[in-house]
Amino acid sequence: MSSKGHTQGGGPFKKREFQRKIIVDIEGFGDVTTLDEALEIAQEGTVIKLCEGVHLARTTITKGGIKIEPYYKDKLVYILGNEGPTIKIDVKMDNPDDPEEASKKQVILKRVVLAHTGEAIVKNFKDLQFPKEFVDILKKKPNNKVLREMYLEPDMNTLIMVKSGGILMRNCLLTLRTLPKDLKRYVPAFVALPRTHVSIINCDFVGGSG
Repeated sequence: MSSKGHTQGGGPFKKREFQRKIIVDIEGFGDVTTLDEALEIAQEGTVIKLCEGVHLARTTITKGGIKIEPYYKDKLVYILGNEGPTIKIDVKMDNPDDPEEASKKQVILKRVVLAHTGEAIVKNFKDLQFPKEFVDILKKKPNNKVLREMYLEPDMNTLIMVKSGGILMRNCLLTLRTLPKDLKRYVPAFVALPRTHVSIINCDFVGGSG
């Protein structure tokens, strides 16, 4: 599935300038070696450049006005999670319904591949208890009504969760193909809670079929 120009809660975000740069290189040749380290020192107006490779993450972003993108435009960058949201956006806002504040405090993801291994889910799968209504929903034919009814939790397994604040995604790939076959139906690619702001441009979502 490809999504082009989808917006929720206030329309497209305004373009902004980024004054500071942090380079993340897992081989140790950048400013830091992990995305979490970069987010710890990042401030509003920071662009985080990820060098080529697989960046393991279970990251909560609490600061707005940050952009994450590859250091090299022609190299693939993977952000891979194994438990909970791979990336959770939880940016506090004074007025969640104000699109101007959302534009200022948005998090931008550009040209990255997001995936989830499900390793931690597999380890604890025998202990998981899914409500009957959740299992019943999964048996239905997918549609918008089913998506709205899906059982949500604050730290559920997903690629992206927008809990508070806003996100702009451009030219990204979100794939569930890395999950074990039996778990694909339990993990949504993207979750946005009410009163959040979302803009998705030219992104591809690859589901768990096949």
